[in-house]
Amino acid sequence: MRIAHISDFHLPTKPGQRVNETLPDANLVQAVTVLKQQAPKPDLIVLGGDLLEDGQKGNYEAIAELFKDVQVPLLTVVGNHDDLKALKKSSLVEKGRGYTGYASVDHGEFHIVILNTAGTGKSYGKVEEEQLLWLSHDLWANQDKPVLIFMHHHPIPSRIPWLDKMKLENAEAFWEIIPPYSKNILGVFFAHLHIQISTTVRGVLVASPPAVCFQYSGNNDASKAKLSSEWPGFNLIDVDNWQARVQTVRFAPPSRDVAAGGKHTSAEEKSSREATPGKENTKTS
Repeated sequence: MRIAHISDFHLPTKPGQRVNETLPDANLVQAVTVLKQQAPKPDLIVLGGDLLEDGQKGNYEAIAELFKDVQVPLLTVVGNHDDLKALKKSSLVEKGRGYTGYASVDHGEFHIVILNTAGTGKSYGKVEEEQLLWLSHDLWANQDKPVLIFMHHHPIPSRIPWLDKMKLENAEAFWEIIPPYSKNILGVFFAHLHIQISTTVRGVLVASPPAVCFQYSGNNDASKAKLSSEWPGFNLIDVDNWQARVQTVRFAPPSRDVAAGGKHTSAEEKSSREATPGKENTKTS
């Protein structure tokens, strides 16, 4: 199975607006174009949160329409910039149940867990006690299946002081649940950092994708205002034989062309005129 983990769009309320020197709408259109070029095609897409810059004012349905072209099932993680109430009204979330931002679902032989770490109303995250109890029961009930866990906030230190003020506040409580199931948990995947990370914690793969919008500097002494010149991108998670492997796909931000006088296409202005980047415009690391 192949999962595309794509996150942190930060689409502005007004399409075409810049956010931290990027054009998030144009970046997302480009990301979806590059995603459709991947072979093999993903079996599932997980949207990792912070889809809008302001979840109360933005348009989630425009995102849903854009991803319809990929023709792959979607799961959505709630980020701290998102609004759960507004998200539940969109087609990004399955209707017909009292969705609380966390859930689990079987996809083929794999068990996918979506956690809601964004309930604090702040930039940092937390998994509430009720959700931790639910997670413990869910992992116990599915211990014979390969499990992949997705959340928005980082449950490990980034070693970047200002970013770690916005981490998962009770990460230790989360990790205390994991050890009995570490053999069947193939990975814990998060976003939020706008930095690509891949490491191992307590025998479990832990990884985050780059953001689709702007990237932060990964230097330990970086100030909050310091951005990185790295390209935007997303992660592909390939799972086979009870093992997960992550590769990062990056693409040239179309905002460079826009800055030079090109025409911008927003997520709300999606059309068949979308440019398809050549191989020189994508790179995998």
